[in-house]
Amino acid sequence: MSQSNKLILVIGATGVQGRAVIDALLAPGPDGTTSPYSVRALTRNFDSRSAKELAAIKKVELFQGSFTDAGAIYRALEGCYGAFVNTDGSTEEIVDTRSTKGGNARNSRGGCRGFGVRIGF
Repeated sequence: MSQSNKLILVIGATGVQGRAVIDALLAPGPDGTTSPYSVRALTRNFDSRSAKELAAIKKVELFQGSFTDAGAIYRALEGCYGAFVNTDGSTEEIVDTRSTKGGNARNSRGGCRGFGVRIGF
């Protein structure tokens, strides 16, 4: 991917909301200019139909891992400009092993801040 693109990690990329976010990030601007973004799509399963569809999109790279695996999240965040985090809201283990308190949103935010990554929920 081009170094001029701002790389965005999308957690929950293969879901309905994640796919809509990816489509919006990669859409041309109102004046027809090319999107300044590229996407790193976190997926647990490269063989899923949704993951295969994402892999076929220019400016999307798949990254295998789960939002419950802090190590995978840290590796996925490397080199990212920003992150969009969409989790199921009920899983308690996620993202930031530096924090022992809080749920998904708080821990995701902490993990991203540790990398200086901009974040959207």
